[in-house]
Amino acid sequence: MSIINNAILSIQVGVEDYLSKDGRRKYSAVRNIYAGLLLLYKEKLKQLSPKNDKELLIKARLKPIPNKGGEVDFIGLGKKTVDIRQIKDRFKDFGVTVDWKKFDRIKELRNDLEHYYTEEAPEAVLEILAKSCVLIQEFVSGELSKEPKILLGNECWQSLLDIEEVYDSYKKECMSTLDELIWPYEVVRRSLTDLECPNCSSELIKFKGPETEYPNIDLICHSCEKLFQYQDIMIEHLNKIYFADSYIAATQGGEYPIEECVQCGFDTFIIEDNLCVNCGYQHKYAKCVECGSDMGLIAEGIMQPKICDHCEYIESMMYKD
Repeated sequence: MSIINNAILSIQVGVEDYLSKDGRRKYSAVRNIYAGLLLLYKEKLKQLSPKNDKELLIKARLKPIPNKGGEVDFIGLGKKTVDIRQIKDRFKDFGVTVDWKKFDRIKELRNDLEHYYTEEAPEAVLEILAKSCVLIQEFVSGELSKEPKILLGNECWQSLLDIEEVYDSYKKECMSTLDELIWPYEVVRRSLTDLECPNCSSELIKFKGPETEYPNIDLICHSCEKLFQYQDIMIEHLNKIYFADSYIAATQGGEYPIEECVQCGFDTFIIEDNLCVNCGYQHKYAKCVECGSDMGLIAEGIMQPKICDHCEYIESMMYKD
């Protein structure tokens, strides 16, 4: 059976597993649809392979050999096929577009599901399948140039769309409970859509109550029913939001986006906003009385100059004249 047919069959069986009344097949649905997604990626590598060896780019090991024309050819070695890292590398080399952030999110959820899955937490499976549906649609249409409904069959594709719609409704319901609360800092409010359960990584987080005083707001995961407070996940949440900026600062130099707050001691002080989102502390800066420019942090117990160096220089030149 061809790779593309294997991919179609795997996704179709996954949907059937999910729709089954047997709760034990829910996790099987995740395995099958995830496998089907990877097979779609391998099908693209097959399409990109040379005509004389259509499985070349699927092979994990490639060996360069000289040909009769004095140039270099490659041959695939062994039966092992590419892993996710190699797929990412080869797609990058050939300009194939995949939203790897979404894919890595699905992979993270799948891995967490292996550790805590029970038949009483079907929303965990629902979330993975809904996110997989988006990736399948984007890749099949954009890179394989096919209609998902035609490729997978109308019944299978409609079921995936229904799953996505149900998940979206859960997501909106959860967000509506968070929107009703008072979040004192805009940077926190903007990031609420990226909240994750500390137990299963699900994004289906909603307000539980009764505690509503920031940052000790009571939350619950709709997937695994884990109870926690926002303060419990605040630092990890901020690190994920500012991960890219922190990585650039660590590898290329520059200022880190977050640092330890001098007042509460938590790593929750956001440099750009001059704000600790845990305790609300803000640095106070001395202002030049002449031009209004910042003159640095105000240190307690130390007398600050009233004018900046530039204004002081201009003033000295005026008196000199």
